[in-house]
Amino acid sequence: MKAVIVLGLLCVSVPAAAMPWIGVKYPVVFCARLVQGASVGLVLATWAPLIAVWFPPEKKGLVAGLIMGAISLGSAIGVLVSPVVFLAVGSWQKTAALLSIPGWLTLVFTLFLKGRPQDSQVPSLADGASITDGALFRKALFAPITWVGILIAFFTQWCLQSVYNLVPAYLAADVPMGVGFGPMLSGQLSLAIMISGMFAPVLGGLLQDKVFRGDSRLLVIFGFLLTGAFTYLILFSFVHTKMLLLSVCLILAGGGVVLMNPAMAAFVTVAYPIQIVGRMNGLWLGVGAFGGVAGLYAGGRAVAKSGNFTMVFIMVALAAVAGFVCALFMTRPSNSPPADQHP
Repeated sequence: MKAVIVLGLLCVSVPAAAMPWIGVKYPVVFCARLVQGASVGLVLATWAPLIAVWFPPEKKGLVAGLIMGAISLGSAIGVLVSPVVFLAVGSWQKTAALLSIPGWLTLVFTLFLKGRPQDSQVPSLADGASITDGALFRKALFAPITWVGILIAFFTQWCLQSVYNLVPAYLAADVPMGVGFGPMLSGQLSLAIMISGMFAPVLGGLLQDKVFRGDSRLLVIFGFLLTGAFTYLILFSFVHTKMLLLSVCLILAGGGVVLMNPAMAAFVTVAYPIQIVGRMNGLWLGVGAFGGVAGLYAGGRAVAKSGNFTMVFIMVALAAVAGFVCALFMTRPSNSPPADQHP
């Protein structure tokens, strides 16, 4: 895991630090951004195995929530700090180089990080140590829960990208296409979504551990219900004409959609043998990411064709319903390790 994290940090930090020299030609910048994008997948794939090996069952939800909350916090800081740095240095290439500093500091911290705590235990293997990793992975690919999980990740990303990208556009767009708030007020209201993205995962982790007793399925169902209902409500004038009510809906819609990623990461740690937890987590997140692409593409086409955002909200509600139905089948395989066999 440590080697993968180091590689991911190098992929994001090296291109950023080199941008003052390579950031003058579009093809080079394009390739550099592809490398940086790969870093996200590399680092996120380590979530589940790290949680599986380092933390006991009663803390898995909270740890996954803290990780997701930290990602949202880092994204928010980047959005706020980037314009300030740009105004100070007057160059986006220099801005990128300076913003690579946190990545280098994290890399140094990771290099000095020791192995798992001495009191942790490697989870027992559900299928026996004699089965190879490749055989376990092939078996997992044909397990129904794998495709249920991928579909849940797909619909989660559809909702997430729509809420974080298309809803602010709807608030900013002129009437009758949108609400007519303009970019400034829409941006300020979008902070409600961003703030909920920082705290909701931690709250969700606590709910999973303390209220739902480690049942990720209940948290995912709850997340889809919140996202679908409160995103759709934003479409109506009785909501978006009342600033307090609109802010509440934005917070609950944005918070609901980010509850689900840590819940899925925690679920993966108990649904598969430890040898393939990282690969399965990466598979769920990687294939599921196409849901975000599909949501943005379908939403953009719908707006262009109809001249309004109505269909965008309908599609988010339908994606939430589809995810809700899939979550009903989110049950751990009968041959997966019992909870008490995990660290």
